[in-house]
Amino acid sequence: MTNMKKIIYLFTLLILSASLFAQAPQQISYQAVVRNSGNALVTNIQVGVLISITNASDSVFFSETQSPTTNSNGLLSIAIGTGTAKVGRLANIDWSRGGYFIKTQIDPVGGTNYTIVGSSQLLSVPYALYAANGTTAGKNIGDMQYWDGSKWVTVAAGTNGSTLTLCNGVPHWGACIVPNLLPTVITLGVSIPYNRTPGGQAGVITSSGGSAVTAKGFCWSKNQNPTIADYFDTASYQGDNIIDTFSTLLWDAFDYNSTYYFRAYATNSYGTAYGNQVTVTTGSNPYVSYTIGQSYGGGVIFYVDSTQQHGLIAATGDASGAIQWYNGGYITTNANDTSLGGGKANTTAITNVQSTGSYAASVASQTANGYSDWYLPSKKELALMYTNLHAKGLGGFSANFYWSSSEFNSNQAWAQDFGQFNSLFSYWKNNQARVRAVRKF
Repeated sequence: MTNMKKIIYLFTLLILSASLFAQAPQQISYQAVVRNSGNALVTNIQVGVLISITNASDSVFFSETQSPTTNSNGLLSIAIGTGTAKVGRLANIDWSRGGYFIKTQIDPVGGTNYTIVGSSQLLSVPYALYAANGTTAGKNIGDMQYWDGSKWVTVAAGTNGSTLTLCNGVPHWGACIVPNLLPTVITLGVSIPYNRTPGGQAGVITSSGGSAVTAKGFCWSKNQNPTIADYFDTASYQGDNIIDTFSTLLWDAFDYNSTYYFRAYATNSYGTAYGNQVTVTTGSNPYVSYTIGQSYGGGVIFYVDSTQQHGLIAATGDASGAIQWYNGGYITTNANDTSLGGGKANTTAITNVQSTGSYAASVASQTANGYSDWYLPSKKELALMYTNLHAKGLGGFSANFYWSSSEFNSNQAWAQDFGQFNSLFSYWKNNQARVRAVRKF
């Protein structure tokens, strides 16, 4: 019997690295140099490989087979996790336990008669694989973990749109809840009279917070949510939780016909807290009267009531040249108020029915000269603009037809000739006329 010499092949571990791919399965890049018993390289040969992840007791947690071909330098390169699985799944290995080995078995002729066996301990855990499943596993998609100083702790997945915040060094879904050290303040009321007597404000401090209150009062601005960086006034009484100011707010500090926003405030060593916001709109100046033809409020006054404090203003120019009254269809809008003061409601009724588009009521209600409350005048208001302005050479009107907001019927609306006839007449809604917006003051 002829004795056959068993050829022993040696292999040398060259490189071991890991990378985590965006999709399953996870993979570990592995390379080895294969040599025969005479230390010669085994080159350009397809070999059979059985590769396993084991522990020191040779218990197998994962194994698979592959058939790589060595290159001209005897190097084989594989990605562990891409072969034909035999035992377990690479993704299920708990890398946090440590003490793992890579065991390699090779058949130099490409079969499954593995005659070359080697094992090498993983002295460091592949980082990306450990990050994926190296700690106590979560139970739901989106679960996360953080290190609390002694162990890994799972943070359950949040809900859609929720925000992850760091609160005292710990990740937390939602706002960071900390003790409220600032005072708690309520704004009770604010009044500004129509004369030169002082205004009146009142508020209450329901909690001083983490330290004593050192200042309190009111702040205000024409912009919402005022702070003490805007205008402020200190309280008259400093000995209790009442914020009460009556004698220090001067009427001259406020403009007429304006909106102001007020908040009570209280300050302690931790900062300044503010109460709820109160809105106050000032009235007209009782010491000023208005006259027809006067420039005011973004236009020219064409009507003043008996108080000489309120009336109607015509815009300084036409909102549109020739334009249709309707928005492309004969419909009833119920904008049939022809009286003085009726134009605002008419315009709202028209735009509610006809929606957006390029038509008389829509272009009249656009923001102009810093005001957003313009509207298409009623039949009576349009007539007053002719009589009190155009007939006196005021207002810059053209000698053309102008639309009112007063509807005559589903097909027609009232208009006025600002030319030679000076007549009010019903005009088909699909005809063209000019638009002059008005507003109240």
